[in-house]
Amino acid sequence: ISESWLAYQKNQLKLGACYLAIAILLKVFPALFLLIPLVKRQFRFLLYVTGFGLILLSVSIIFSGIEIWQFMLTDVLSKASQGEISEAYVPNYQSVLMFFKELLVYEPTLNNTAICNSPEIFHSILFTIKITLLTFGYFLTRKTKDYFMVFSYWILVMILLSPYGSTYTQILLLFPYFALIQSDLSRPKKMVALLLIFLASNIPTAVFLKFPFPLSYLRLFVLILLLIVLLSHFHKQINYKLTGILAITSAVFAFNFAKIATSNSTYFLEKGSPILIYDFQLKEQ
Repeated sequence: ISESWLAYQKNQLKLGACYLAIAILLKVFPALFLLIPLVKRQFRFLLYVTGFGLILLSVSIIFSGIEIWQFMLTDVLSKASQGEISEAYVPNYQSVLMFFKELLVYEPTLNNTAICNSPEIFHSILFTIKITLLTFGYFLTRKTKDYFMVFSYWILVMILLSPYGSTYTQILLLFPYFALIQSDLSRPKKMVALLLIFLASNIPTAVFLKFPFPLSYLRLFVLILLLIVLLSHFHKQINYKLTGILAITSAVFAFNFAKIATSNSTYFLEKGSPILIYDFQLKEQ
């Protein structure tokens, strides 16, 4: 990602596109960075990324076969987008999706402390947050000349919108760190932002998980505060009226059109259920 950004800044579009294509094929989420050249209407860079991506994908298919990519598209990505790579509720992910899912989607065994059972509200809030952050990013990318800070904004958005987080993704906070160091942000705001980066990067997730919900998501709150500090520096570039209209429209649309899968299953072991059941027998049917 860093090599791609450096090459992009030096106008070495082919080299930057090649690096970004590799990053996307390795770890899907860098595709979010394509919004930067898209907003700037640098379509040639987008074509380069697409071309290199198709070439690398073809090479992979030649050596590994197409089945692995079919499995990736049909099974892995669908579960990953819902944060269900390991199981349905994983506070370790420290993601926006998992926070609101634990808050609003009741499940008798895995999440029986939710305040309600409203998947419609959950999907509506999540979709609204995504549209709002993307709209902020559009205005920042179009109007801000500090491209390093813009790139850092998209890094934070990527971390927050990713359904599942991991410890190693915190290394990406190096981008906001260096961007803040060289920015003209006021010293108090800069110190607060650097402290938040330090806390998000160094306090183990296990420490947060000892606390009850919602305190178990302290890292997520730290990252949200960091994003707010970053946005406060560019608040004049954002059209809040248009953003508000889009947010309300998105909320209504998501609430009315969300397709909620219902389950009629009944748990036989609601308490003390083992992590893995590999064999069982039915008695007294």
